[in-house]
Amino acid sequence: MFDALHELSENIHGLDVENSALKKAGKFSYKTLKNASAEQSGFENEFADLIFTWLVFDVLDQEKFVKEAFRVLKQKGVLFFTGTSNNYLDDDDLAFNAEKK
Repeated sequence: MFDALHELSENIHGLDVENSALKKAGKFSYKTLKNASAEQSGFENEFADLIFTWLVFDVLDQEKFVKEAFRVLKQKGVLFFTGTSNNYLDDDDLAFNAEKK
């Protein structure tokens, strides 16, 4: 997914609560990677033009996440999120385990 986002901008920041996910993300050229939750990102007010979450919305405290996203988004910013299903790839242990927490 990073490659698709990187075609739109080189100014990509990432966060995750899992150190193992951050380690994998370190292979890509994020501006910053933070060990933080989507509900308490630590980003400044009106920091982002776009917030994109990939397959985690179902496991977030959705009300807290949406409030945090609107705080972090610039005016006219875009919030894009995806949900999940129970159709995991056989080798997708990271996603499966995150869902079960």
